[in-house]
Amino acid sequence: MDLNIIQKYFNLEILVYLSFTKEHTFRAFGSDGKNLPIGACVDDPIDKNSFYLITQKNDSPLKIKILSNQPGLSKASIKHYIFTQCFCNQITLESDPFPSTLMYAIKLAQKAVNVAEALKKNSPASFSGNAEDDARYCNKAIAFQNIKYQCMDIEDDKDEDVENVKKVKSRKTSKQN
Repeated sequence: MDLNIIQKYFNLEILVYLSFTKEHTFRAFGSDGKNLPIGACVDDPIDKNSFYLITQKNDSPLKIKILSNQPGLSKASIKHYIFTQCFCNQITLESDPFPSTLMYAIKLAQKAVNVAEALKKNSPASFSGNAEDDARYCNKAIAFQNIKYQCMDIEDDKDEDVENVKKVKSRKTSKQN
């Protein structure tokens, strides 16, 4: 692919800051008294930069506030992008309550909290009380944990390969007899 084409259509200055929350009292119902369908969007009458997006079949929509929209994207394109991101988690065929990027951030933050709690419990002397140093220590521990799991996966794959070779050899010897 030609680099000039990429540079022509790829704009590094596209930056949109959004705020998400489900902690609000807003409820929206259709004319039949039932919940709005998934994908429905209701603009906030008070704040022109806020809207509510129905991401699941419950009565608690996701409130989205556009904090910064440097490229001037339309509200409709932002709504569409956020709604499609609610289907990217790949756990179920139904939509998630939050866009996938936010779900991944929540999971990563929870993992960091779990690692920090485990490290404090098992080796309290390694924590200095300085938040920056403790964060560096937790990041190293998370990286080590991920490397350990990857190594375990590689070792498991090697074991499976050995088992498969043994099965193939046993089939060959049984056919020759």
